[in-house]
Amino acid sequence: MKSARTLRKAMNGDETVGADFWTEAYALIDTMEDGFAEGQDLGGAGEDESVDVATARSNRDEVFGSSHKLSDWLDEHPIK
Repeated sequence: MKSARTLRKAMNGDETVGADFWTEAYALIDTMEDGFAEGQDLGGAGEDESVDVATARSNRDEVFGSSHKLSDWLDEHPIK
């Protein structure tokens, strides 16, 4: 999650806005990192396993969903 660390560093170094501005972005990064901490993709169905079971244990929403939301948030809140 090198990109998340780089973004955190940039956010911490930005003095044009207060820390409260970044609250939602930090929460999305935390969610991504928590999902990624599983260490592997838990989404695909294994042999003799239903898609419903695989979806229930998946970490894809945390990782991919949060990354898309973070990208949208950054687009909506540009900093110069």
